[in-house]
Amino acid sequence: MILKPTNTEYNIDDHFPNLTWGKVGIALSGGLESTLIAKIALDKYGPDNVVLTYSDDMFTVSNPEANKNVKINVYNASELLGQPVHYVPIDTELHSKDIQAWSHHVYEYMKNTYNIEFTMWGFTKLFFNVAEFKEDSNSTHESIVAKCYSNYEKYRDVIEEFHLPTGTFTEYVKDLQIPGVVYPMLRSGFNQKVTLRPFDTLNKSEVLDLYIQLGYLDLAHKTISCVTNSVRENHVHCGICFNCQQRYDAFAKLGIEDKTVYRHDTVRIAWEELQKKLNNQQS
Repeated sequence: MILKPTNTEYNIDDHFPNLTWGKVGIALSGGLESTLIAKIALDKYGPDNVVLTYSDDMFTVSNPEANKNVKINVYNASELLGQPVHYVPIDTELHSKDIQAWSHHVYEYMKNTYNIEFTMWGFTKLFFNVAEFKEDSNSTHESIVAKCYSNYEKYRDVIEEFHLPTGTFTEYVKDLQIPGVVYPMLRSGFNQKVTLRPFDTLNKSEVLDLYIQLGYLDLAHKTISCVTNSVRENHVHCGICFNCQQRYDAFAKLGIEDKTVYRHDTVRIAWEELQKKLNNQQS
């Protein structure tokens, strides 16, 4: 299928390989990407061959409050999918000292406990677009912006998704909560068919269009992307954080109604400001 807005070709079978001896584990965050990966996996492999998992610190950086909010999102997705989610205990000390060893430890636990053949994560192209900046300890916000604008076509997604023209989320290019060592770990894991990233060639708006083309748009509306306390305290997206902005932008890029309830209107204002800046740069 061809996904908007970039007309990217995507074949599900190319990214969801056949199982040979075990089951597939889904690292579930409850957001748009991991929920759709889980839905596709359930359709392709069947409920008996899919294990939904989550763990403290899996999608945060040792943040107890954020972990509570992620848990809400995870269980929301579990209910939407009609499948139980399994907690995976992790060695937090090992996680902080040696993330590659930690990853191997988690995989062995999954294989021995649930007969997991490989796991799937919701990493999108965005995370790999910033890999070179995360792995370069000498890069600064200023040098990152300069490099992105030196090759606009190559770094278009970074420029637009991090709102570089307005500077709203520029710091996240460098400070996105993924340690640089994770990137080579994911690459080697992918080659060994241990850790798969079905959406690593897509951005969030393309993931949303995949929802649409598969007939799952209603499911997308019911997912939760925000991990701030607004989710726990008000049961709505905060409308301020980077996660909320990415979600809002994905719907806006496709011209699709966003039924998400945001506590604040900041995401809309930031999107409109970005469009003004982009239009001025292109004129």
